[in-house]
Amino acid sequence: MKNTAVVVMARSPYSKQSPKTRLTPEITSEADRRHLYTAFLRDVLHSARQLEGVALRVAYTQDGGPAGFEELGLVSKELLPQKGQTLGEREQGVFTDLFMEGFSKVLMIGSDIPTLPTEHLALAIELLAEQTVVIGPSRDGGYYLIGLVKPTRGPTPDLFTKIRWSTQFAFSDTVTAARQARIRVALVPPWYDVDNKDGLTTLIRELANANHKAPNTSLALTKIFKNGYQEQRDTSKR
Repeated sequence: MKNTAVVVMARSPYSKQSPKTRLTPEITSEADRRHLYTAFLRDVLHSARQLEGVALRVAYTQDGGPAGFEELGLVSKELLPQKGQTLGEREQGVFTDLFMEGFSKVLMIGSDIPTLPTEHLALAIELLAEQTVVIGPSRDGGYYLIGLVKPTRGPTPDLFTKIRWSTQFAFSDTVTAARQARIRVALVPPWYDVDNKDGLTTLIRELANANHKAPNTSLALTKIFKNGYQEQRDTSKR
């Protein structure tokens, strides 16, 4: 795993734009959504730190910059800015910057997957030893993870331009782009993002039986929903 980085695409907990806006019908308070998002970050970072011999990086959006990440135990060398206007430009830019930093393998994950097993990350890194790109499909048609190997020559492969982001086609578009570029693709097991009601319901159901998987997230949900959360947990166990 030498020269391997895991980078989390994230937004500052203090960003001007409220995080997790698609959860507003379920969590009306902006303060509660910020609290929950910070808990997501803590659990995702904890999972990534379980990987031995792997460097951790967090790529932050321009909105909010690096503010607040030190409170999550991150130091300045672990932070880098996302560059570009579209999501595709920002993702490709992060890969390019980390390859220029000297990493030969880079695994990128989202910040809203608090219960993702560390084993999924370890498998993805293992597959990068044999493949050029590894992808973790999410259940909504996107992906929660993508990893690339530094090209021996030329720029970072463009798997980010003609992608229908935030749709059910994002994953399939990315696979198509890789195949058109004659890049071998490996897949790790699917997982889910927590960015809407369905994802939140799945999260609550999962934590009903295993809150140790994401202790910060479980605690945050308990505080947000109070008795209502406990009732949802009890229902999910049936």
